Amino acid sequence: MRGALGQAVRVSPPASARSPTREWALSHRLAVWLDIPRILFGDTRVVAWDSADRSSGAAKHDVHFVAMTHVRVLALDFGDKRIGVAASDPLGITAQPVTTITRRSFADDVAEIRALIADKEAGIVLVGLPRNMDDSLGPKAQEVMAWVEKLRPLLGVPIEMEDERLTTVEAQERLKLAGVPAKRWKERVDAIAAQVLLEGWLEARRRTRRD
Repeated sequence: MRGALGQAVRVSPPASARSPTREWALSHRLAVWLDIPRILFGDTRVVAWDSADRSSGAAKHDVHFVAMTHVRVLALDFGDKRIGVAASDPLGITAQPVTTITRRSFADDVAEIRALIADKEAGIVLVGLPRNMDDSLGPKAQEVMAWVEKLRPLLGVPIEMEDERLTTVEAQERLKLAGVPAKRWKERVDAIAAQVLLEGWLEARRRTRRD
């Protein structure tokens, strides 16, 4: 079951489950077991039937039936000429480079990002914010913030921003270690920078949950 990131979803047993069969209970326990990686690593909340549900006739061994919410994240590394794109897996554990958008106009930016949101079934867009090394917001960061504000009402999903300092440096290091010739970095570096951005964001959320 999908939902907004971190949103708890109350689940009532279906009408057919008011007097649930043993097979129904076992199938839903299995569904919960298979979703344990999301409980441990993903953006997940777990809810159980409340007392009203239980008193309506649900068998007591079914009261811990749960529903997990999860969402893919689409990360954007904004640039003057290109936008690097990366996406998380459905469990929010890993990030992969996806593509690089060649910028032509704001309308084209929106169309391509919307298409990627639909293709990846993304529920959040993450945009890199290029802060200065002293943590201040320079002209480039202000430009990105203005672009994001124009973008917000047009995508239909929430947009978050994350510090992207040194993501391009890290992306170049990865390309170098992978043996990619420098002349081919231009076509790949933006998407990998978006991947680095997204990895940092996912790890920060995991740390927050562990704390």
